[in-house]
Amino acid sequence: MKKLSVFLLSFFTILSLLSDANATSFGGTSTGIFANPLTTSFTIVDGVGTNTLSSGYTYLPGDSQNSYTFTGDSFSAAENTPFKIGTISYHNGTTHYIDGHPTDVYNFDLVVTLNLTTPNVGSFDFIFPLIYDSTQNVPGDIVASADTLTLPSFYPSERFFWGGQPYTLMMLGFQNPNVDGFI
Repeated sequence: MKKLSVFLLSFFTILSLLSDANATSFGGTSTGIFANPLTTSFTIVDGVGTNTLSSGYTYLPGDSQNSYTFTGDSFSAAENTPFKIGTISYHNGTTHYIDGHPTDVYNFDLVVTLNLTTPNVGSFDFIFPLIYDSTQNVPGDIVASADTLTLPSFYPSERFFWGGQPYTLMMLGFQNPNVDGFI
């Protein structure tokens, strides 16, 4: 069975409502953890509260759990300029049902923390709900075996002041994924 790994890059920008000839540059780092998984009594999940979440029951040689990883990034950008904050990786493993019930997580949150250190503005947390739809694997049929990871369609923003000027930290979206399977 073909495995699917997806890499999504998320982008933010810092917008200023005032025009300034001396535009401010911002820099910092991002980190992320997975939290709040929706589970059942059959769910097998590891890594809650870390940057890598894995789930699903495996028992055959070559099986692997479904996994999700957020890799943070450092960034530096002038205001009104998009910048990358990190990469989400998803691996569609081969997991099994127990007594007819799926063993994967369904919904969970990606909590991304942006630390603006240049200038030292502080940290901002952004919560992105992710929805996972696990399907039963059908030997030889990658389409029927394909699972779905749905990304949020609404992106939060945060407002802050620096040097007496208001700024908005805004998520722009996810860049087209690089895949070795299909979406």
